[in-house]
Amino acid sequence: MNFMRKGLDLLLILILLIASAAAVFFGMRNGGGLQPVPTSTSTATPTIFLTATITFTPTKTPTPTLIPASAAVPTQTSTLTPIPTATSSPTLTPTSTLTPTATPTGDPPSPLSQEIKEGIARGNEIVKAIEAYHAAIGIYPPTLNELMPVYLKEIPLTSTGQPYFYRWFDPSSPMASEVYWLEFRAADQAHVVCTYMRRIDYWDCNYDSP
Repeated sequence: MNFMRKGLDLLLILILLIASAAAVFFGMRNGGGLQPVPTSTSTATPTIFLTATITFTPTKTPTPTLIPASAAVPTQTSTLTPIPTATSSPTLTPTSTLTPTATPTGDPPSPLSQEIKEGIARGNEIVKAIEAYHAAIGIYPPTLNELMPVYLKEIPLTSTGQPYFYRWFDPSSPMASEVYWLEFRAADQAHVVCTYMRRIDYWDCNYDSP
């Protein structure tokens, strides 16, 4: 912008100098002096228009230097050597057939586990009698007393003298799907109860609330 402004100022000064020189030249030629300018509008004063051409030279833009791809630093590539794998697995043929045998640990079973084992065995005898009653009569017995004397001579007790508790669920009750429960309590440890659930045919032993 400063360069353009300075150029215009110089151009105006040049025009004024040329106009002054021309006026002096024509005045000396006509009478050797300056003549007053007539006020008549009949004589047209020629107007000189000067056209100035300003050329701007663009600033040179640096051209980036491109490095060809061939000149790039080569990257070292590693060569992996494949590890051979076995194509077949060897088959081992036993020379003899070994039959595993149980080795006793020397620790006798605890009184509680022995009581539970014998209680379940005697309880299964009661379960067989209940199922035989159902097969013959068509319904399950409301109480264990219904099993005597045809299906059981007497209702057994556990090895520690604990009775069995029987609960039959009426077909019209919400618990009818359970059919019946048979359970006994362990005498060796308090609050341990084993229950046979007919629906899933399974004995479950756990801690009961006191």
